[in-house]
Amino acid sequence: MILKELQLDGTLENSDYVLEEDFNPDANFNVWNLDLSYRWRFAPGSEASLLYRNSISNFDNQGAIQFEESLDNLFMEPVRHNLSLRITYFLDVNAARKWFKA
Repeated sequence: MILKELQLDGTLENSDYVLEEDFNPDANFNVWNLDLSYRWRFAPGSEASLLYRNSISNFDNQGAIQFEESLDNLFMEPVRHNLSLRITYFLDVNAARKWFKA
């Protein structure tokens, strides 16, 4: 395989760089991310956040395939689903002191 190097003037020239015999420099990397979030403010300074994340990634040495085939290969990969819930509650210290005194 003949490798080319990009010159400062924008032209390509043959390179003397030697690759290993079974190394293929053509790489194909695809990522799909979907993030959905819902935020509920239920009291002053307090909120609940629900987040759903869906992600797929694919890396292979098929750099010469068409976009549609690359996309099909991506969606054949296993999907990672993440669901997280975060609740932040503002506690009024002055009101809490009254609770413990009673």
